[in-house]
This record gives sequence, C-alpha cells and structure tokens, in this order.
Amino acid sequence: MSTNLSNIEIKTISRDEMVNYLSNVSDPVNQIPGRITAFGGYVDGKLISVVCLYKGFWHTTEIRGLHVQKEYRKQGIGTQIVSHALKYVDTPVVMATVRSGNLPSERLFSKLGFIPCLDFINPNTGNEVTIWIRRR
Repeated sequence: MSTNLSNIEIKTISRDEMVNYLSNVSDPVNQIPGRITAFGGYVDGKLISVVCLYKGFWHTTEIRGLHVQKEYRKQGIGTQIVSHALKYVDTPVVMATVRSGNLPSERLFSKLGFIPCLDFINPNTGNEVTIWIRRR
C-alpha cells in the first residue's frame, strides 16, 4: 500500500493507547514503562505507527516501542515518527535498543545520526540486541 506521507498526522497519545496498539500487533507491551511520552502516527484517522520516549535519567532518554504496521512500512513513516519524537528530547543523550539483524531499524537509526555502541543478549527475551546512541 502506497501512502502519501503528507497524509500522516503525528500526535501525542496516552500510554494506554500505545499499549493497546502494541497488544493488537503482538509486540511485548511489558517493556513500556509507566512514565513515557508516546506518539502515534495516523492515516485517515487510523493509528498505524507508534513510538515512545522514556526519560530514565537526567542525561538519557530512551526510544522504545517503535512499530509501523506492515502495510505502511518502507515509506519513511518510522523515520518520520522518530524524528518527530526527537524534537521532545531534553537530555544530552538519546538511545535505542535494536534487535540484531533488524536492518530496517538499524538503517533508520543510522540515518538519524545514531551509532551502534554495545551488543549483548537481552536476558528477558534471549535476543541479541545493540544499543544505538546519539547526542541530542
């Protein structure tokens, strides 16, 4: 499905809206903390993408829960929603954890100036992940 990116509306959503969306697409919602700032991308009033920011410390904000519905992928929507979220970061460091081999996410974060810094096994999932960071 090809979507005109000018039809994407990005707005702040509640944690409950984000958790509900992720529950419907089978992503792990137990990793979404209580205190977040969440954003949703809409096409024709339909929520088709989400991302949230979690300020863990005075110096670090973490990007979590990025998801774009399959039929809307490879159209720049992930880049657009993360770029929008980055405008709200007020810490000197921003990080994201990406499952190793997730090439679309790796390309997205690389394009936005993040660099891969550390690989390890997530003890909760058993997945190999990479921490990507950038300065605000």
